[in-house]
Amino acid sequence: MLKNQPKQQDEPNHPHKLLPPQPAATWRSILARARKGPGGRGDAQGRSRDAPGRQAPPSPGSGPSPGSGPSPGSGPSPGAASAAVGSGGAAARPPGRGRARAWGQGWARGSSCGSAGTAGGSYLDNKMEPAKLDLWILGWFSMALCCWCASDTFTQSGIHPHTWKKLYFAHHWPVTVCKMNANDCHDPPKYWTIHGLWPDKAEDCNRTWHFNVTEIKDLMSDMRHYWPDVLHSSLNRTQFWKHEWEKHGTCAAILEVLNSQKKYFGKALELYQHIDLNGCLLKAGIKPSSSYYKMTAIKEALTRFYGVIPKIQCLPPEEGEEAQTIGQIEICFTKQLQLVNCTALEGESNPMQAHLKLGTSELSVCNDTLPTYYPSEVQDHK
Repeated sequence: MLKNQPKQQDEPNHPHKLLPPQPAATWRSILARARKGPGGRGDAQGRSRDAPGRQAPPSPGSGPSPGSGPSPGSGPSPGAASAAVGSGGAAARPPGRGRARAWGQGWARGSSCGSAGTAGGSYLDNKMEPAKLDLWILGWFSMALCCWCASDTFTQSGIHPHTWKKLYFAHHWPVTVCKMNANDCHDPPKYWTIHGLWPDKAEDCNRTWHFNVTEIKDLMSDMRHYWPDVLHSSLNRTQFWKHEWEKHGTCAAILEVLNSQKKYFGKALELYQHIDLNGCLLKAGIKPSSSYYKMTAIKEALTRFYGVIPKIQCLPPEEGEEAQTIGQIEICFTKQLQLVNCTALEGESNPMQAHLKLGTSELSVCNDTLPTYYPSEVQDHK
């Protein structure tokens, strides 16, 4: 019997034989034999013979010698039955070629849904499964990372854009803006112009949503008149609008009426006409003058006209001055674009600190006790 045992060293060399066997082949081979019953044929392509503990196929010319088969009337020996199951009928093929063909067929058909691919599974099939699992895990990790980045894009300084509650519609007085940085100002408008439309509690909500001036080309005439870049008189400059959109417009865009650049700037222009701050002040007898006003009188006049409390900012007195200079007036709206008080309710913080700062000068909430200057022209710093 020892003479008929196949020699391991004579087995045809195959590059895949150098790979280590996979544990998955063991239970798959056992499952295949269990389904086919005792003494059943193994994998039709001979792929199950790579399971650990199985005998290798006979080497060329090492088949059983004449007369070594079972004697008449005797059943197959356990060793012969094992060889039959393990080889899957490969002994009938030409020596040395059957195994190579079985490997090639197994590789070609390993991904199919046939019985051969399901029952035994080639070594390469089993080898690919961990790789597929790794790719699956990597895919989910990448998706989670993208979601985190997307959420981070809409979350700046720990504040989520959906938490803002009101819009600050800011007008600034160009003469005061030029006073803060006279070197860059030339003949500023003598009417209140738009500074911006700002959600509270949110800034820079989507840094990938860049400003595109072509989207507001239909608004350019009104934009240049009512929303000019006071510090830069060139008509071709759009940096000011770009700043307002990317810092504030991308946060306001959670509202359907403001969810595009054209809607955002167009709605601001519409609100400007509706508020008519210039007309309101003139009706109250408040106009640029060399005389001083009481801040409480200005605030009361605006509150009576709009029915809500505005936010007014001034340039503090410089050395040698006694009066503050009015510079910015903000009217507030709800998300439904209804007028609302700009002042915070009791126990509620007011996070919008959109003060205008140019050089060393900075606007801040006006002092009710100081006289207020409403300048008609730019004056040099003292």
